[in-house]
Amino acid sequence: MGNAVKEARRITIVGDLVCLERTVIERTAMAADFMAEIARTQPMETGLLPEGCVMLSRVCDEGKRTRMIYVIERPAGMQRIQYNTLRGGHEFKELVLSWPRTVWFCRTSQAPISEFASIQDLWVTATRSSIHEEGHATPLFCLPMPNIYESGNGSVCMGNLTLEDNKVPNSVRITGLLRQVLESAWNSD
Repeated sequence: MGNAVKEARRITIVGDLVCLERTVIERTAMAADFMAEIARTQPMETGLLPEGCVMLSRVCDEGKRTRMIYVIERPAGMQRIQYNTLRGGHEFKELVLSWPRTVWFCRTSQAPISEFASIQDLWVTATRSSIHEEGHATPLFCLPMPNIYESGNGSVCMGNLTLEDNKVPNSVRITGLLRQVLESAWNSD
């Protein structure tokens, strides 16, 4: 978009009335760029969002795949988990942990010819305050739990979790995925 300010003046006579008009062109843009910007800023139909979803981002890449990131916030509280204490074995211990406020990021991808998105990965972080309070400036911290790659800085290991069929809405699939992760057996693999 160009930022050159242009001014035009014209005189219009209608009956006994003479009008001196001044038109200011603040910006110019190519029609294709203007249409792309309108399409980018138009409201998007999301359907129902996953439980606790506080933000959603959607981008279309060069391959016309739609990528979405759902940001889900869970309040602090007590969390019951199963922990496999025997590496490579099956010795489970139930723990009740004081769980911090967490922010989960679920990334999906949808091909242009498909009507359903696939879940790519899931990330979890801890935070002291709600995203509503600080927005994009909310500090995020590692959640000191096993089953998170790169020493807590990577995605959550989904191991052998099973997701709902792709024909189920993302809201149901993502809410179910978070529930499964929390109910799954955490381990030190």
